[in-house]
Amino acid sequence: LLNGLAIHKELNKEQFIGALYSDTLSNDASGLMASTGAKRMELKVVAKRLSARRLNSMWIEGMAINNPTSLLADQAQSMVAFTALVKRSLRAGDVLSIRGSDNSTTVTLNDIELGTIESEQFFDMVMRTWIGNVPLSSDFRDAILTNGSVDTELLARYEAITPTAVSYTHLTLPTKRIV
Repeated sequence: LLNGLAIHKELNKEQFIGALYSDTLSNDASGLMASTGAKRMELKVVAKRLSARRLNSMWIEGMAINNPTSLLADQAQSMVAFTALVKRSLRAGDVLSIRGSDNSTTVTLNDIELGTIESEQFFDMVMRTWIGNVPLSSDFRDAILTNGSVDTELLARYEAITPTAVSYTHLTLPTKRIV
């Protein structure tokens, strides 16, 4: 179920539209974090280019700010492996999906699996970058936590974004499983 949609901007320029899916809808971050079942974060790039370096910095900074130090230390190897999965800049139309289920986090780009991180806690660490105490922005978090009540114009725009055939040509990475 689509819990919410939000636009992430940097320097007042749209970078991506983020979506949070969950088996349980909620407008409360802690309730969503505590819910069991599958969850998925998806971002669809709207900027002409979103550098891998900037994207990975966003994940690392967000995880560092929103997670306890002990968890960061325990998951350091997973964090490094996660940021190594996206090796090139993303382009307008690219779709990055981060799926958490059971004891793993699977990352796909344009429906091509980049890798899986075997960890019970890792997906929640990543999800806190969007809905934790210090999210990308308060507006972003509020729009992601709408209990399924999303702006219809934004939804139509989001659904219209699909990877082009060109986006697939540069993805020849083997799938990685990180334990």
